[in-house]
Amino acid sequence: MIMDEKANPGQRDALQTIMTGKAGGPPAMLASLMSKIVGLEFAPINFHYSKEGWGVSIGDKVNVETEAVKDASGNYAQILYAPVIETGSGPISPGKAKSSRIDAFGFKWDLSGKSSKHEPVNWKGP
Repeated sequence: MIMDEKANPGQRDALQTIMTGKAGGPPAMLASLMSKIVGLEFAPINFHYSKEGWGVSIGDKVNVETEAVKDASGNYAQILYAPVIETGSGPISPGKAKSSRIDAFGFKWDLSGKSSKHEPVNWKGP
């Protein structure tokens, strides 16, 4: 788990509670798929999104740049009414990762050229 370094101690505690599923909701469903958390770090997180593409950098651990997919008519594609495992509020924008490199907690992936998706998330608590 990598959290934004700008979070204060109270926010860090709250984010850990939420993202480990202890607060219920969609994160609890995702947490049920994980057997353990292998680490927790804090780093600067930068994210950008437009209809043409999106990306994220998380310190020197994650660097992703994606190009949105267009349909046969040249329109940007969208996925509507996705199954429950897609935990955002939709619609989903599919894309192809121009670069997608992750090097964190002893794991290293290069998923460049693979599928990527962007989906708005609007989770609310009590």
